[in-house]
Order: sequence, then C-alpha cells, then structure tokens
Amino acid sequence: MATYADGLVAYYPGGQPYDLWDLFELSFSNVVPAAGQGPIKDAWEFTSNTGFMVPVAPIPNSTGVFTISLWFSQLAGGFRNAIAMAGNDSPIRIPSSGNDIGIRLGGTFYGCGHNPSGLVGSTAWYHLVAVSNGLGAIEYFLNGGSIGTATAPSPLVGDFTEIGNVNPTGPRAFAQLLSETAFWNRALTAAEVNILYATNINKQSLRRLLEPGYALPSNKSNSEWIDMNSNAVLYHLDDVAAANIATDDSGNGRHGTGSNVTNISTTIKLHKGSLIPPGTIIASGSYYNGTNAYIDLNKTPGAMGVDGNNSRSMVFWASSSNWQNDKVLVTMGINSTGEDFSLVTKTTNRISLNTWGSDAFWNLPSSPLGWNHYGLTYDSASYAANFYFNGTSVGTWYFGSPRNTSNATNIRIGGPNYQWGYFTGGIQEFAIFSGSALSDAEILSVYNYQANTWAPLSGSATVSSIFGSVVHDGPPTINIDSIFGSVVHDGPPTINVDSLVGSVVHQGPSFNVADITGSVALTASFDAASQGLPSGSTAYQWSWASVPSGSAIANAKENLPNSGSTYPVSDNKILWHFDTQNTITTQVGSIGLRDTYGDGWHGNNFITVNVNGVPALTNITLAAGTGPEWFDFTAADGDNVEVLYTPGSFPSECFYTLNSGSAGTGTDFYTSPTNPVAPYTFVANGFLTASAFTTPDSSGQGNTGAVSTGSALVTDRYVGTHAYYFDGVSGSITGPKPSIIGIDGGNSRTIAFWASASAWVDYTTIFSMGTNTANQDFSFLQNAPSDLRLSNWTGGSDLIVTANSTTGWNHYFVIYDSSDVRSYIYQNNQLLGTKTQIQNTSDLANLTVGKGVAGWVAAPKFSGSIDEFAVWNRALTSCERDTIYGFLQTGSIKAAQGSSPNLLEQFSFVPDTTGSYIINLEIVDHSNCASITGSVTASIGPTPPTDCAGVIGGSAYINSCGWCVGGTTGRHITYGQTTCPDGSTICSSSSGGVPTGSCSGVIISGSGEELLVTSKYDLQYSKKASEQRFRRVAQIPFALSSKSFLSIRKKSDDEF
Repeated sequence: MATYADGLVAYYPGGQPYDLWDLFELSFSNVVPAAGQGPIKDAWEFTSNTGFMVPVAPIPNSTGVFTISLWFSQLAGGFRNAIAMAGNDSPIRIPSSGNDIGIRLGGTFYGCGHNPSGLVGSTAWYHLVAVSNGLGAIEYFLNGGSIGTATAPSPLVGDFTEIGNVNPTGPRAFAQLLSETAFWNRALTAAEVNILYATNINKQSLRRLLEPGYALPSNKSNSEWIDMNSNAVLYHLDDVAAANIATDDSGNGRHGTGSNVTNISTTIKLHKGSLIPPGTIIASGSYYNGTNAYIDLNKTPGAMGVDGNNSRSMVFWASSSNWQNDKVLVTMGINSTGEDFSLVTKTTNRISLNTWGSDAFWNLPSSPLGWNHYGLTYDSASYAANFYFNGTSVGTWYFGSPRNTSNATNIRIGGPNYQWGYFTGGIQEFAIFSGSALSDAEILSVYNYQANTWAPLSGSATVSSIFGSVVHDGPPTINIDSIFGSVVHDGPPTINVDSLVGSVVHQGPSFNVADITGSVALTASFDAASQGLPSGSTAYQWSWASVPSGSAIANAKENLPNSGSTYPVSDNKILWHFDTQNTITTQVGSIGLRDTYGDGWHGNNFITVNVNGVPALTNITLAAGTGPEWFDFTAADGDNVEVLYTPGSFPSECFYTLNSGSAGTGTDFYTSPTNPVAPYTFVANGFLTASAFTTPDSSGQGNTGAVSTGSALVTDRYVGTHAYYFDGVSGSITGPKPSIIGIDGGNSRTIAFWASASAWVDYTTIFSMGTNTANQDFSFLQNAPSDLRLSNWTGGSDLIVTANSTTGWNHYFVIYDSSDVRSYIYQNNQLLGTKTQIQNTSDLANLTVGKGVAGWVAAPKFSGSIDEFAVWNRALTSCERDTIYGFLQTGSIKAAQGSSPNLLEQFSFVPDTTGSYIINLEIVDHSNCASITGSVTASIGPTPPTDCAGVIGGSAYINSCGWCVGGTTGRHITYGQTTCPDGSTICSSSSGGVPTGSCSGVIISGSGEELLVTSKYDLQYSKKASEQRFRRVAQIPFALSSKSFLSIRKKSDDEF
C-alpha cells in the first residue's frame, strides 16, 4: 500500500518558504507569514490582491497525473487560480462568474459543477484537493468529500509555476490565507484524501502521515517505546548481500552469515534519521529464495540465553507472496521431543511453533501475504507461548510442561537446520530478547512505531480511579489521577500524573464477596458492596454458573435498563423496547404526491409540511410511479398548515393533492399546479379523526416513534414481549431529527438493535437519516447477496462489509467515533469492518427505521422484524458493547422479585430447591473497561416450618390464651391476658377454645402490713406493704386508722 511519502514532490507546511524536501523554496511578493493563524499552526497571508508565491524551480508535472492539496480561508471570488501553470493554465480555477471550480486549459474553462460562492469572505478554513487521472479529468474534494469532476479534452501537463495567484504574478490572489500545500505526482485515493482531511482537522499536519516507521534501537539504547536491555541479537537486515554478513546491532557482536540471501528495496521504510526525499531507500530488507537461502546466526540458543526452558521473545517483519506449508521462518533446537523451537508456516493462513511432540498452532486473523509484523513469546513459568500478528495477540498456547530447547544446532532465519523447507519472501528487523517474555503492550508498541499506525490525535483525556495496566497513544493533553497499575504511553505533549500506584502491574481491588446460606422459599441475598471500586460507572453482572438439579432458575435475556437506572449504559437518547404501543385519536389529514410522467420524483424534489411552524413531514418525496403516495400529518381545527416544495430535476412533472383524511380516505380539497414552488398555506378545519400509533421511549428523553401502517407488534421477538414487524411495503417508524438527540454533523453516535430479515435485497434500508449530499447521509442498508453498507453519500467512502449471518435474529452496533473519524459495524458484537468516514450528517430528515429518507426514499423497504432499538450520542466502548450483547441480551441472570434487571451491588433470589447455587459475578468499571471477577455460592437447606401466622420459618407462636403472637403478627406475647392484684393472670379474651376468667379479691394496704379483702369482706393479715409495692390505698373502699395494727370485729354486710 502506498504511503503519503510515495510520490510527494513538494510540501509546504505554511508560513515559511521551505518545502519539506528543501528542493522547491518559494519566493514571496506581498505575502507574509501568519504565525498561529493556520488550520493547524501557521499560514501565509496575502497582504494585497497582487500577492503571489513562486518556487525557485518549477514543480514538475510531466505526466498529468497529480494531486494538489491546500487549505484556504477568506476566498477572494471569481477569476482566480489557486495554482498556476505556464500560459495561465490551472488545475484549480474559479471562473469570472465565481460559481464553479474547475480546470483552465488553453483559455477554456471546464467546471466540476460545484458553486463555491458561499465560501467567499468566510473566515473558516476549508480543505481543497484536486486529483488528476492524467486523462484530462480532475476530481475535486472539499473538506474530505467529493464535490465533482471536471473533464478537459486533454491532460493538464506542464510544471506548476505559481501558488495563490494567476500567472504571471497576479493581480488576483486566490484567498487571503493559504496553508498546508502539497503536490504529489500520483493520484491519491478518496480514502487517502479522507484520512488527510481527518488528520488535519485533528490539528495534525501531513508531516504526521509522512513519518516512516522506526528501526529498533541499536546497541541496547532504550527509547520511550521499547526497553532493549534484554536484547540478545538485532539484525536490521538492510544489507546482507554486500558481504553475506548479517550485522548484529545489539552490541553483542553476534553477527550472522548469509547464504544466497539478496537485498530488496520494497520495504516497510524504517526511519533511521531525519526525513529525506522520497524515493531514497531508507532501509532495505533481506530476500529468501525458497530454495537454499538462509541466515545462520553462528550461535546456539544457549549462547543467547534462550535454550532449555528459558523465557524468550522474538519480533520481525516478513513479506511473502506465496504462503506455503512447512516453511521455516526461524528455527533452533533439534528433532527430539520438547527440544525443538521452530516457527513454521502452515497453509490456509496458519502458523505453527514446533517443539517436536507438542506443537502450538494459530490461525492468522487475515492474509499473511505482503508485509506483516510477527511476534512470539515464551514464558518459562507458565509454559505458555503467545503469538502476535501486526501487534495484536492471536492467542496463547499452554504446553503444560517445560520446553527443553536443544543447543545442538545454531539458530537460523529463513531456512532449516534439520527439518522443514526454505521460506520464500522478505524478512526485516529481526530481534531476539532473552530472560523474559515481552508484554502485549511492548509488542504492540514495536508494531505501532515501526508501521506508523497512529490514528489522528485530538482533544484531551483524563484517566481517574482505575485499575490494571493502561496503554494509550497519548492525546495532546492527558491527566492521570489515582490509578493502579503500570502505564505505557507514547509521550503526549502535556501529561500530569498524580497518585500513580505501582510502576509495574499492581493488583488493585480484589474480588471479596461472601458466600451465603439460606432455605428454600426464603429470599437469599448476596452483597458485593465495598469492593473498592468507583461509583457511578461500575456495572455488576451476575449470571448463574450452576443451580441444583430440579431448580427452574436459569439465565435469561434482559431489556436494556430504562430511564432512572444507575447502570452505565442507561444514558441513551432513544430506547424503543418495541414491546407496547400507544394509541392516539386525533384529527389527521394527508398529502398525496403525484407525477405526470409516471417515474416518481427523482432528482431531489421534496415536500415539507409545517403545522403551526413545526415540521410535521420533512423532505418527503414520491419514490416511483404516478402516485399518489400518501403521507399523513396531524392538524386540529384552527391549526396553521404550510406546504413547501423544493424543486429538483424535472419539477414540471411534480404536483400534490391535499386530503381531509388519513391516507387519502377523506375529501380532496386542494390540488397544486406542477412545479408548486409557491408555498401553500391554509387553516385546518374538519380533518377526520383517526388513530395514530407511537412506540414509547424508555430513555426518559421523550423521543417517541411514530408508527406507520405496515408496521405491527408481533410476539416473535428477541427480548421482552414483542418486536415490530415491517412489511417491506409501507412499514416504518419515524423518530426525531438527528440534532434533537445530538447525532447530527460530526458527532459521535451508536445505534444498536436486533433484526431478523425476511429477505436480503440490494439497497434495502434498515435505518436512515440525513440527506443525499457528500458526507451528510448516515443510512444503514443491505447489499446483496450478504453485505451491509453504511452510506455517507461520498462515493468510495461508504463502509461495506460482509455479514456473518443473513438469517434469524442478529444484533448490530453501528458506530461513528469522532475521536478517530472512523465508522464501525458490528454483528453479534464481532467487528465486520471499520473505515475512515467524514460524517457531517444533515438534519433535514428524521431518523427513520424500516425505510430510507432523501436519496434512499425509493430504495426497497425493510421486510422483517426489529427489536430493542437504542441510540446513544457517543461511541460505546468495548466493555459497554460486551455488557449489552454478552451479558444483558444473550443470557444475564434473572433479577429477583420483579426488579429488572438486577445490576446493582446486592442481588437477591428465592431458591426453589435445596443444594448449592453458584453465581458468577463480573464487576466492570465502564470508565476504563477494567474488571474483577469471581464466583459465590448460596448453600440452601430445606424449607423451615410455617409459624401460626403462616410465615415460613417465622417466630410467631400460640400463647396461653390461644392467641397467635410475636413474629409478624404485631401482637405482644401477653395479648389477651390480664394480671390480677394477687399477681395471678387470667384470660380477659381468648381464642381457640381457651376460657376467660376473673380476679378473686382486693388488697388493702396499712402501715407495715396488708390485708386481703375477700368477696365476703373478711380481712386477713397478709404480706407487708414493702413487699407489695404495686398495691395502692386507693384500692380500699374505707379509711384506715393510724394504728400500726388493726383490730377488726366482724360485722354484717349491711353495716359495711
């Protein structure tokens, strides 16, 4: 694949007269540097209309194949050249009318059809690229998107002699400010133009894309991206053929000997110094002929410390045009059990580490043809080998026992010692490390620095309260606060580090959830609080690992959390469960679109209907045929209605009819003329009542969807109780405008849903929004026979992928991430593809499910079912996608007691049989995708007895008066009892056949002793008053004397 350095003839960053190669210095007239005023940094300012810049030697253009890229601000107007050639020809010309951009050749202008007049005087910066194919056609790109092609009768051949004005020397400056101007002698692809624009708008110049990869540091010189202390041997392999010597640049003097190895210059272009002119070989590689070519390292594994079971790592680049079976990339050891250690190619994109008797195999994730980076590590403690392809681990192979690599032979590259065949292809940057296995982060860092895979950087980042190791590319500003673990970064310009715990991986929080016991039919609760994790971004993912035999408890699918949930992914802007619908009775009218010719309203003819100034229908059009195609809108009596027509191609064929009922079922009351450009307004009166249906929005944002005819709730769903079926004819659901939910323009977004397609028809629209203008569409479509397309209406920049499945229920994430200017399509959480896409999604049309809008309105409509449709105005992270797809909607734990779903620190369930219930818990910090995992057990015994209140295992019981007391009854244990004066108790009320009773006498108290008054009024000596403190004198019906003891004679009852 070409790099941006390939074919680059001249590059002027802006503000200075020098180009990057120091070959075409500029002379200025009435042009001054404008420090800090450029789109990235500096610019040139044309101080008068006669300003110009002339290279000391003309920039060559002998074939007519070229690309010119520049940024401008404050466009001057018509009759201007951005770049001039001899005879005043120009590849970038604005004619005197000022309404086009194109070519001037031989005094004639050839335009591309794009009117730039709206940019005149604008202080914004614009990126303009002209790409010539050498046949007379030049395609123009504005801000990353194609705006048209101008075609001249012959190629535009001739040197470029002036920048920023007509030739010679004015007097019509193209714009007041220019910057970042570059010339290639090849045609950049649309994708390259997009990446260049994306890089620039992220404040990174073309220089960032020109940086070649870096060679591994020689002589164990450490760098910010790799520690070379354990480097045993380092072969850059850039000039083996000169003397058949592979020079060891590790500083260890372990030079190898080449046999039949030749040099190649088609390399990955490693960087060994400052940038130099293109075409110079920066670093060549070594080529192996597949017959008898190899490099002998002249050292055994033991000499490098990688024999026996010692840990080791190796990295290298290899290129092959014929990946054959059993060809040696690297070999050491002999053909005896466990004593071999050879990396060998296998057919069908596989690779093997042969240890003789127990071999590791890996499937490569993509084709190994061409240049790719390979890494291999072996860890002596775990007996595990890990293989890497282009910086990413393909997998770990556990041997289960130590390896015992033999010292009987030397290490070789490209050819065998005792077995296998010779490799055909190139190898470069070969290195072995001894004593330890390089980490994932180190191998990825080597790949990134050597392949120059950096994505454009932007913004700032804050890393706070996380655990585990962190690897990032370092945006311009990063603040790291209170984290646990090692941090590997590429050295951003500004970094603040506070409270960093551990220079190597620190364990961080650990799983600490207690097992529990319980009984059948009684609620059992786990508590995962106090795990030391940050609040607000932590998800608790409980799932059943096993349950006792006979239990009906099982994992189940869950809807996404509704508004009000504290769960991290509950911040969506639309959440349509598609389980219910609301019915609204209102007055409905309709508009029928019609065409006199009978071929529909092709070519951007649109109607918008406003009710009381608010759009009710936006940019509707007639898909095909004569019509009428009816569109409903709601308008009560007295509402002001306005119909606006936007003309496109063949407007004289277009007209419409207004009707007082839904879908034209009322009375026609107005038919427009053809080409109805004049707005038509009226006051609604007498529209028929009709039922309209909406699907509720559970996000809490109030973004309900309007359900059309042809859409119906069905029980054949994926999750919840229902899904919507779309009939492929008229079925659709219309949501809000993109701006309402923050997914218009270049904003990040995620759209997730389940779909089951009845058919896979070319250009069937699944969802759609935006309009049919470059970069302003965001529509997701089927492509036959099994592809998916994310359109942004910019030619070759559509993201097209092949689906893994076209039948049954499948889940989709469609994501645009503004941080890396890329779109992503996932099916069943597997990445199908990604691509740089410039998104500037229009707000003209509402988000619509089931059919297309704008340019896709005539496309086939979706036939099948859709469920659980959700939208976020951000790009979901990998762990958030895993939580939604892998946890919630493919088998999460069912929450207890109707709370759905249970994603909190506590989890409760009601066991239905005895035994051990084992639950897996993954606790995920969604702020950084770090997690801790573990399992807990509930040991459940038999159901305890039921108490008198009917409570299983309750503590209520029957008291002596027959009442159920205590436990959950709310009755005191003495309920129904009365205490008599003598301390005895009786049942004043009773239950269950227990009799009631009464007290037998009254106590009187005197000085020092008490007497009992019986029912016959007989008085007897009793206990002292001090022993009967609760008795009172007031209980006695007569006065006592003052004597210490009383003498009482017996009297009749009458005397008392």
